[in-house]
Amino acid sequence: MALSDGQVHVHNLFLWSMAVIYLFAFASLYHQLPGLYGDNGILPVAKDIVKSPPLEFSRLVHYVQHVKPTLLWVTQALKIDVQTGMDILALTGIALASCAIITRFARNIFVFGALWTLYLSLHSVGNVFLWFQWDALLLEAGFLTFIFAPIPLIMPARLHAQLASISMWPVKWLLFRLMFMTAIVKLQSGCQTWWKLTALQHLYETQGLPHFLGWYWHQMPNWFHSLTLLYALFTDLVTPWFFFAPTRGLRKFAFYNQVFLHVCYMLIGNYNFYNLLAIVLTLGLLDDRDLGYQTHSRTNSVLKSLIAKLFNVVVIGGLTGTTVWLFGVQYDEKAVFKFKAGLCCVPGSL
Repeated sequence: MALSDGQVHVHNLFLWSMAVIYLFAFASLYHQLPGLYGDNGILPVAKDIVKSPPLEFSRLVHYVQHVKPTLLWVTQALKIDVQTGMDILALTGIALASCAIITRFARNIFVFGALWTLYLSLHSVGNVFLWFQWDALLLEAGFLTFIFAPIPLIMPARLHAQLASISMWPVKWLLFRLMFMTAIVKLQSGCQTWWKLTALQHLYETQGLPHFLGWYWHQMPNWFHSLTLLYALFTDLVTPWFFFAPTRGLRKFAFYNQVFLHVCYMLIGNYNFYNLLAIVLTLGLLDDRDLGYQTHSRTNSVLKSLIAKLFNVVVIGGLTGTTVWLFGVQYDEKAVFKFKAGLCCVPGSL
């Protein structure tokens, strides 16, 4: 049953997309397990697991709760080595994620609960190689996916529709915290290059995981780097507030800008599945009408539609103008952008 501004199909697309992210995560990790965590790997996991005594159920619960929350503790009871146990966890994750991609019936609370548990089990013993931002983000987004996934067979359609709409709110809140704090961390660092919009002149030389396209971006003129950074800060700092806007137009404006920004990130560096996962989170900004589905939503009058469009233009124009003024954007007769920040940050001032 389609509800007004319903998100039933959006929720299903979100679940499918999360399954794709899980597949990428488990598949990429599976091929790295022997070299990273195997018996002859860089950080063998077996030394942390095998040292423990044989586990009864009560002791197993204690180890999971107070030592490391991983299913690898049961490898001793199953009489298999830890490296094989990690392979089994990753392969099980690949299989479950593939099922969730193929069939809608598998996109349920049990499958996503298992996927989250499996990744947490690997993350808990992954040490520095699984301490990246995308790993933590996957665990948080995966937990939201798990607790709001439908219960198969017993959940009525009306309840599923209500759950779908409710579940997108914490997803939007997660995306808001992620993007807004991305900008705040930069500006609060006290580094003047963010305020003076010169940081991208050095980013491509110093980013952690560059690829060949980064070299071409680095050759762009300085005004282009400054304008690009200004757009990124605007998208990170301003558009997240549109996630909760009362008008659909502002939410879609935020959606398109967020997607475009993360596609640009993928073109300048390799951040694993981080940007893809962030794009998946932006699905919470859409409703079923944006996917081409008909709903029972009321049709607004011409006057209400006009007021909503005018409101959108005023808000977007006002905030864009404020951003341009704040960073002193100028356009001279030589068709070159110049920047002179109206505000600056000194260490400890924020």
